[in-house]
Amino acid sequence: MDAVLCFEVHQPHRLRRQSLRQDADSLRSKYFDSSLDREIFLDVSRNCYGPVFDRLAQLCTDYPDFSVNLSVSTSWLDQARRYRPDLIDRLHAIPGGSVEFIGQAHRHSLAGLLEDKTEFKRQLRVHRDAVRSEFGAETSVGTNTELLYNDSIGKAFQDEGFDAVLTEGAPRALTGGVNHVAEGAAGIKVLPRNRRLTDDVGYRFSNEDWTEHPLLASQYASWLSSADGDLVTLFMDIETFGEHHWRGTGVLDFLDVLPEEAGNRNVEFITVSDAVSRHPASSGFRAGDMDTVSWADSDMDASAWVGNEMQREVFDRLEGLRQPVLDSGSEELLSVWEKLLTSDHLHHMSTKGSEDGGVHEYFSYFRSPFEAYSAMSEILDHFEQELEAQT
Repeated sequence: MDAVLCFEVHQPHRLRRQSLRQDADSLRSKYFDSSLDREIFLDVSRNCYGPVFDRLAQLCTDYPDFSVNLSVSTSWLDQARRYRPDLIDRLHAIPGGSVEFIGQAHRHSLAGLLEDKTEFKRQLRVHRDAVRSEFGAETSVGTNTELLYNDSIGKAFQDEGFDAVLTEGAPRALTGGVNHVAEGAAGIKVLPRNRRLTDDVGYRFSNEDWTEHPLLASQYASWLSSADGDLVTLFMDIETFGEHHWRGTGVLDFLDVLPEEAGNRNVEFITVSDAVSRHPASSGFRAGDMDTVSWADSDMDASAWVGNEMQREVFDRLEGLRQPVLDSGSEELLSVWEKLLTSDHLHHMSTKGSEDGGVHEYFSYFRSPFEAYSAMSEILDHFEQELEAQT
């Protein structure tokens, strides 16, 4: 059995939670809270990034058949250069043939949801150039922000020369089993994420009420080995290891022994490019533009970002600003607009309840979705005035 182990590596540029900074000498300083960014980035670096990157480098050295795949956002790269440049060096330490970088939208943005895909394609190119510049690597397989995917998004990836796209293995979109390479409407290959096996580690690992707790790497490797199909696609936040699940849960020890246990059960962790070249598409994947899939919540759709009136209003305002910002010719305005389109900001405005709501609250630094909306609205009001003044 082949498996692809993919990690999202991302940190957003966080909005100021209170009023705009009046003494700021730039729009970035006025709108974004660099102090909070620094505090969180350094904390997560101690718990997760440093230990995990070192482990991955060692594991890929010790087990030449073990490979990992990283989807690194340009927002994360910005903060790493500023606060912990050694982390980028640690990524460089992973043997080249054992790591593949996955393409995504610039700034981890929601550009893929814009009706006109021109901006989305531009952002795919910006991210591709950033990965090439930083790591000397090419991106031939992509994933849209939050695994958001529909047929038009797949077509945009294909237009930009990508061979395949990773997305959520939503049953409503699949015409076959999840553990296969599928074919999208535009002919591009699709790697559907195995939600259950990913979330066994990503969400359930430290849940003592879970019937499989504690999860051992040997048990997990046996699940991978016995899975139906020919390819298991795993995609999770890198912060699963050491941040979402703390070191004391044994999650880092789990990672340490996973390659050996997988090898004992004939499970090979390969790169996404190898997955695409080895496995022909054996099922279909169809997601109309009005039925976008994602990895979020039980709905597995776009409602985590545009599901309520606050979110739709903000998204519509951001979409309407795109052309005026481009016409302005201002690099500062464009950079700020790109950061405002980052998915996290609209995620914090979600008013979903039950278990889904708990996930949104966990990731938010605002006291409520309404506070997040208020902060963004104030920023957009000022941004629109600034745009008008400059043009």
